[in-house]
Amino acid sequence: MAIEVSQAGQSVQCTCGKTLDVPTMRLIRQLPPADEVPEKTRVRDRHWSLRQRLFFSCGLALLMGGLLSAAFFQMGRAGLETEERPWDNLERAYQDIDTMDIEQTWELWTNVRNESIGPYNPPPFIRHRLWSARWYRSITISLIVSAIGLVLTLSSFLARPQSPARRPAQPARRPQK
Repeated sequence: MAIEVSQAGQSVQCTCGKTLDVPTMRLIRQLPPADEVPEKTRVRDRHWSLRQRLFFSCGLALLMGGLLSAAFFQMGRAGLETEERPWDNLERAYQDIDTMDIEQTWELWTNVRNESIGPYNPPPFIRHRLWSARWYRSITISLIVSAIGLVLTLSSFLARPQSPARRPAQPARRPQK
């Protein structure tokens, strides 16, 4: 508890609840001088080395970038329809084929033979399965990158802070002739 000069000669209540009498200024001046009181030991400022700062910033960037890209790819992957769906008008196409006579069938065949059907265009659920597999690999890679970022970030906290490096004294050089 600190006592102010203005409280000399008064009674002061301590934080513990006791009442203490503060001596007068005259009595305080008659007391022998106290030994030097050591200053409070300061808590040493913690300074991160350049390596720790680099590990922290790179690790944090990798962690956030990996998590954001994983979330982006997962959101896109979640919207893909990968379940097999029946063809929309397959029953209608079967009925049309069944009702054709021989001349209509021959005409359809010659048109297909002469003009070809065109390139294969897979249905959307098959294309989406391929995209989903690629995006899943991207999510996995993104999570691995974020794990590396987490390790780098945590390693910056585990390393001890370094005090400023002191260079050893070098002997004076003689001038060369």
